[in-house]
Amino acid sequence: MPKNDFSELDYKPKKKSRYLLPALIILTVLILMVVIYFLTGIRDEIGVDVTDDEQDKEQVTEQAEEAVPSAPEAIEEITEGSLEESEIDEADHETPPDHEQLGDAMHKWLISRVDDPDVIMVHTSELDDVESFLERYSLEEDNIIVYRIESTEDQFATAVFGLPYSEWSIRAVFIWRDSKWNYLREEALR
Repeated sequence: MPKNDFSELDYKPKKKSRYLLPALIILTVLILMVVIYFLTGIRDEIGVDVTDDEQDKEQVTEQAEEAVPSAPEAIEEITEGSLEESEIDEADHETPPDHEQLGDAMHKWLISRVDDPDVIMVHTSELDDVESFLERYSLEEDNIIVYRIESTEDQFATAVFGLPYSEWSIRAVFIWRDSKWNYLREEALR
């Protein structure tokens, strides 16, 4: 059997790049620096020192409780809504809040918020029986928003809203004034 001579093809094996390993090391170091930067930024933002696990859990819990204002505290943090700060002081203390009207007020606000008159507002209790819920509603065709009333303190009501079988995404606060519920403010939930 004759030997093949490939010398006339002028084949030269490719040299391995001597820059590949240093480039990968530099890239890895840069990625680690970015991750550390963001992690320390997040830790500093919430003010948590990550030295002791038990202490961290307690501190994060306390900060989370402080970060979620109760309904009366929400007055001081008005960013948007249907009422001005001066009007809140004039809240209707004569007429007791009608909690049956709250659902209608939340539904009107939700329709204006999502800009869809066909939005269906469903209380979380309807999610308990999954089969019944899926017989009644179509998740693909119906625009369903699930809600739960968190509190009704004095002249305030707080509710959370989200998609069915998912996490809450919006918390809204309403105030009882002029014998009706008025939207006060909202906050995005993470």
